[in-house]
Amino acid sequence: MCRRANEFSAAFIGGEAPSIKRRRALVNGAALVIAADSGLVSAEKAGITPDFIVGDMDSLSETGEIERLLRYPPQKIIRFLKDKDYSDTELALRHLLSAGANRVRLIGGGNGRLDHTLAINNLVKKEKRIESWHTKNEDVYAIDAPSVFGLDARAGTVVSVFKAGSGPWKAESKGLKWPLNELCWEETGFFSLSNSVLNDGFAIYAQKGRFMAVVNI
Repeated sequence: MCRRANEFSAAFIGGEAPSIKRRRALVNGAALVIAADSGLVSAEKAGITPDFIVGDMDSLSETGEIERLLRYPPQKIIRFLKDKDYSDTELALRHLLSAGANRVRLIGGGNGRLDHTLAINNLVKKEKRIESWHTKNEDVYAIDAPSVFGLDARAGTVVSVFKAGSGPWKAESKGLKWPLNELCWEETGFFSLSNSVLNDGFAIYAQKGRFMAVVNI
């Protein structure tokens, strides 16, 4: 199926997710919604019925939630063996991309196992069709040059900016306490950690490379 460039899809994944109100807003208008294993619980608690459920379903089994699958026809459930070389999040992403998704939002994944967190972080860094990742306490936005990313945020909101993918990198900012203009991104370990919004809102002007902006909510 061919999808329009302005359409987005969403994947609910295991781990802490934003508030129910925020979850509903994040999927409003989504072309396709998928749940990865226990991400099904997160979706259903927000009143959202995913189009597909993927994964090995071990988390649903361990938490006694496996009977939730009985509400769905077999063709909506894509089950994998537990002994696999992909995380359930990656399986959900692969399914969305194979369905033609141009933009993907990940919902959940907060406060989980460190290896899973790093794996999701790596996916956001590498896969350009992931536009954002939303947990209980953070919104993570991927920004590709050349583009301008702006966000309304109250003064004092903590924002951290990291480089992603391959360089070179160059960015400017407006409305952040410490401007990004002079950062030497090519140097190992250079990033803008625990920056903050000066007034109401900020903007990042990505001129070269890919960046990740982590906004504490």
